[in-house]
Amino acid sequence: MENLAEKTTQQPAGPTEQPKGSLWRLQGIFFQPKETFQEIARKPTWLIALVLCIVIGMVGFIVIMDRIGFDNMMAKQVEARGQEMTEQQREMMSSPAVKGFTYGMVIIGTPVVVLLTAGLLLALFWLTGADVTFSRVFSVVAHSMLAFTLVSTVLGLVIVLVAADPTELDVQNLVASNLGILVSAKESPALFSLLSSIDALTFYYLFLLSLGMSVVGRKSFGTGAAMVLILWVVYVALKTGWVSLMT
Repeated sequence: MENLAEKTTQQPAGPTEQPKGSLWRLQGIFFQPKETFQEIARKPTWLIALVLCIVIGMVGFIVIMDRIGFDNMMAKQVEARGQEMTEQQREMMSSPAVKGFTYGMVIIGTPVVVLLTAGLLLALFWLTGADVTFSRVFSVVAHSMLAFTLVSTVLGLVIVLVAADPTELDVQNLVASNLGILVSAKESPALFSLLSSIDALTFYYLFLLSLGMSVVGRKSFGTGAAMVLILWVVYVALKTGWVSLMT
């Protein structure tokens, strides 16, 4: 009996489940976000998600700008600040150098935003005593950003492609999924900046960040949401304050 018990105890355990690959996570972030973040906690991956963020954002930006008009978009942004764009400024905005710089900023901007967000979230979660690594946090942010970028880009493309006159669209609030539609960006720029931050798509992004950070940080969803909201509130306050100073 002792030998039988010993043999039973020494039997090898069944095969452990292999981590799901990056391709599974790309669809999982939309349909199984919690399971996706659990996989990230086991083995963080972020390169494909980050590259897709850049590509999708860039393609969407190019198509939207082609429909609206690059110089028209710039003029509307200037007019929203209560100013008028001169003909010389229009010509300068239409130059290949300015367009190239703008496209370059779109490409560089995505990884910079992901990097800053991951770094700040990591610092906040370390303050709670969470045992979490930068690679896991960066992976959470990259996959959450991918979901946000794809949804917002698709909606933006649908709007400009079906619009009778895309040049008349509000480029500052193309996807009117926020409270910014209640005020005029030209008459109340600071209030518009604040209300436009209360956005359904942004809350979707914040939800994914909160869920992902709670999983990889081994904290409750409430703790994850609190840390993410702290970061978001600070960002909104700084953005609104900057707009107030510039107008």
